This record gives sequence, structure tokens and C-alpha cells, in this order.
Amino acid sequence: MSIDVTGSDPLAKETHLSLAERFSLLADPHRRAVLERLDRTADGLEVEALAARVAAELSDAAPGTVDEDHRRRVLLALHHNHLPKLADHGLLEYDLDAGIVTAT
Repeated sequence: MSIDVTGSDPLAKETHLSLAERFSLLADPHRRAVLERLDRTADGLEVEALAARVAAELSDAAPGTVDEDHRRRVLLALHHNHLPKLADHGLLEYDLDAGIVTAT
């Protein structure tokens, strides 16, 4: 997976984040993949669909070819760790009840 450093920076609008916070948030490939996917999406994404796309990007595979166990592990990691962390920093909104993630 590669991040386009010449394109838009999803953290650039978040001036309240220190440089250390930015590095910390971008240190994990799951969070980088989530932010990049949301940056390319006008509407919100269902968490299941987001997990499938992130799993595909992390394994460098086509979205429909990702192993089910890998997709489930990514879904759990997103749900319990990465999405709440990004939401706590104001980078996305995570509607747990609806299962929808939207960029802020």
C-alpha cells in the first residue's frame, strides 16, 4: 500500500493536532488506509465495506479476494481501536449504531 504524499493531506485541516499527534495517528497502516479511503469518498462508508477495502489495501489484493479471517481481524481492529482513535481526534465520525464512518 502506498500513500500519495503529493495529494491532499487529510490531517492538514486539523491544525489543533501537534506534529507528534499527526505522526502517531499516521504510524499505523490501518489508520492511513482509513483516512485515504475516506478522502476518496464523498459519502460515508459502512464499516464492513471499509474493513474489506482496508484489508485489501493492507494485503495488496483485490477487494473481493481478501481472506475472510483477515477481513474480520481488520474489522475488529478498526472497530475497537483505529476508528475510535481517529474519531477522538476529530478526523472522522463513527456512528456505532448505524455502522457508518464519515470524514469530517
